[in-house]
Amino acid sequence: MGYQEALALQRELVEQRVKDKIPNTVVIAEHPPVITLGSRNDLNRLCITEAQAEEKGIEIAKVRRGGGGTAHNPGQVVLYPIIKLSTLRLGVSDYIRALETIGIELLDQLGVAADRRKGFPGLWTAGAKIGSIGVRIQRGVTFHGMAININNDLSIFESIVPCGLHGVEITNVAKETGQEHSLARVKQRLEDLCLEHLAGPNSNSLDKRPISTSTTRLPHWLKRPLGTGDTYDHTRNVLNTLGLETICTNANCPNIGTCWSKGTATVLILGNVCTRNCRFCSVASGK
Repeated sequence: MGYQEALALQRELVEQRVKDKIPNTVVIAEHPPVITLGSRNDLNRLCITEAQAEEKGIEIAKVRRGGGGTAHNPGQVVLYPIIKLSTLRLGVSDYIRALETIGIELLDQLGVAADRRKGFPGLWTAGAKIGSIGVRIQRGVTFHGMAININNDLSIFESIVPCGLHGVEITNVAKETGQEHSLARVKQRLEDLCLEHLAGPNSNSLDKRPISTSTTRLPHWLKRPLGTGDTYDHTRNVLNTLGLETICTNANCPNIGTCWSKGTATVLILGNVCTRNCRFCSVASGK
């Protein structure tokens, strides 16, 4: 499943879950090569240019989720829970710990000992990082989620500083165990663990969305350049210093690189909420 396709699906499912049109839902996917940059700009560190990424067939996507830059590619399983936290009586920290528990138990079943690392959400072996977590909560519903390296090509991580942490080694299950694993079985085990940990006290089922495994490349004219240059950095620094919320970041606007590079930004007067509730927009709705 293409990353943008997965992101659009999550947004649609979040909207439906907010309105209680669907139950708590999980999407389990694999992606073609893509680097995603999170909301923590200080943790988004690329080691290649946009042109070099395109030459390697790696998409670069800027998204509004917790954490910094990470990478996805075939052989990695990605879990996207669409969960109304109030139904599980969980706070955000408890939810992240639940994701870590699911990942730790999955890796244990695959023969890899993993654990948490205080202050650094994700999944860690004794000497390396094997899974990443980055979430967003919108109107009480979760999206984005957790990625676990199974059989994937780890060279993609040479294109970034994972989560902005210099010197961190990235590993996968195949490297740790010396053998590759069936992704179909891994996904089934992951689904079972989600049922165990995320179904809630009054439910014995989760909706697992069927997903397409085909990849659709977006036309080149839909791709927008990443923000670079002194003017872009100055615009970003001014907004961060003043603590201003913008449509640019809250709406995940694809034109942010173009506008900020010209010293232009659109400020949200009410902070990080908007009185409108447009289905195509990522800005939280409120008054």
